[in-house]
Amino acid sequence: MAGAASPGDGEIIVDKVFARQNDLWIGDQIEVFDKVLTISGITEKQNVLIYSRGFMELSEAKEIFRDRNSVNFILVKLADPSQAKTIADRLDKQIDGISAYETNEFAKMNGEEITNNFLPIILVITIIGFLTGAVVVGLTIYTSTLEKIREYGVLKAIGATNKQLFFIVLEQALWFCGVGLIAGLFLTWIVTSVATEVVPVIMAEYNLSIYMIVVALTLLMSILASFVPIKRISGIDPATIFKS
Repeated sequence: MAGAASPGDGEIIVDKVFARQNDLWIGDQIEVFDKVLTISGITEKQNVLIYSRGFMELSEAKEIFRDRNSVNFILVKLADPSQAKTIADRLDKQIDGISAYETNEFAKMNGEEITNNFLPIILVITIIGFLTGAVVVGLTIYTSTLEKIREYGVLKAIGATNKQLFFIVLEQALWFCGVGLIAGLFLTWIVTSVATEVVPVIMAEYNLSIYMIVVALTLLMSILASFVPIKRISGIDPATIFKS
């Protein structure tokens, strides 16, 4: 966030996506329903695809929207945040016609609509991508295994078990997926940087949990891909290999 933390008279705080789309910065002026306001701050995470939130003084908002008796919601800042749940429950009981929520609960409730609409689509795309990756890795490892089928036969002839051979194949798959993971993360960073510059409405945010999920899926992909060639290896007859 840049600029003022709260707006003053004749001021407004806008989201950075809105500012980038309209080539605005702190000190510039915008017109809101025939009233000119000066941008005093730029915040983030206030863009919701089809609209962007802005912040101004309540008195000015009432004047602009010609509504002096209606309030959608009120934000309450507590001296002791640990009492949020207790105070929210107390407000619910003491004031009729309102609903009080903790910050996390309020954010979760507002995000459910977007999650319910977009998450299934993203989930399907993720599953398709995962299966495609598993097939590509599996076929690559299978081809590599066929090229070294004599070597695997020799290993079986000198006493290597199918379990040991499986871990050899798994190690190859892990190396293959590891290189792909690093390349994928690098390309993701490049594409995200370009996309957010070209289309400001696109927002991308990554955290540790997302990276952990990606690594876990990569490991699962490696394990699944290793089962593709293992059946071929387990059926190798060392005598046939030496005979050929």
